[in-house]
Amino acid sequence: MKNKFEDLTPEQLQTKLLGMIGFAKKAGKIIIGCELVLGAIRSAGQKFPKIVLVSADASENTKKRVENACKFYECSLRCLPIGGAKLGEIVGKSGTVCCVGITDDGFASTIRALLQSGKTL
Repeated sequence: MKNKFEDLTPEQLQTKLLGMIGFAKKAGKIIIGCELVLGAIRSAGQKFPKIVLVSADASENTKKRVENACKFYECSLRCLPIGGAKLGEIVGKSGTVCCVGITDDGFASTIRALLQSGKTL
């Protein structure tokens, strides 16, 4: 089956990706910050993230902690092609944000499809 995002340029893909993260924030379907995301993964409750997104410039320690938690609790993990400053700007935080969790299936599947489109963002 053809991915509906295959015909987009890398710039259009990045714009759509950032837009989806922004929509998830407006809908209240996002967890912002490494510690909050890790807590939500470990609690495995109603706010369990369907996908965890880590910024490209997150520290190796942060990436490792999130990766280990995602593997243990079977949560999808993706590295974003954007930095923490841009991610913070998208979710409305001043400063950098290294990690966000998306708690909605629809947003998560669309973001996953955008990241798997086969093009470099």
